Amino acid sequence: TTTGPCIIGGNIIWIGGGTKNTNTYKNRMNPSVEDISVLLFDMNDNLLNFNHSDIDGNFEFNNLQYGTYKLIVELSGYITYPAIITVDANNEIVDDIVFDIDNGTVYYDVEEISAIGDGAKLYPNPAHNDLNIEFMLNKLSDVKISVLNALGQEIISVNQELSSGQQKINLDVSKLESGIYFINIEANGLDKKVLKFVK
Repeated sequence: TTTGPCIIGGNIIWIGGGTKNTNTYKNRMNPSVEDISVLLFDMNDNLLNFNHSDIDGNFEFNNLQYGTYKLIVELSGYITYPAIITVDANNEIVDDIVFDIDNGTVYYDVEEISAIGDGAKLYPNPAHNDLNIEFMLNKLSDVKISVLNALGQEIISVNQELSSGQQKINLDVSKLESGIYFINIEANGLDKKVLKFVK
């Protein structure tokens, strides 16, 4: 197998009581996040590698070639949603992936946001016809907003250059089937914010 310069890694976190807690799981009297399987696929769903999280829930894949990869956490009895990660010459190391375990599902978030401020929100949620996305941009950015389905496939994509400040984007989701979806807000190809909504 040809190796490359890229690294993909992150952390698995348990969310308690429906609120996000950034303390790793080992600090609580809950089941451990150690030894959870993380699978690395290419975009054709070929399994390339697998890893197990350490006692703090950390995992890492290294020596990867440039390209787009799909990461899936394998946890018995849980519905898991993939992380779609691209590594290239401008972004060789993506080590801030966070998989959240919450109410029978495992989904991914990204820890560090620089261009995109905190407090991003979606409403109404559940959505029927229109979905409003509000977020803060800290600087002028090329923004891509994508709707991903449960398989990580891109269903809707909108690209806009937006100035800094509070943003409000309206998406027509009337043609989506019922289910769980993710909004991926990407600024300048690097900073990402992932939000979940139900149709």
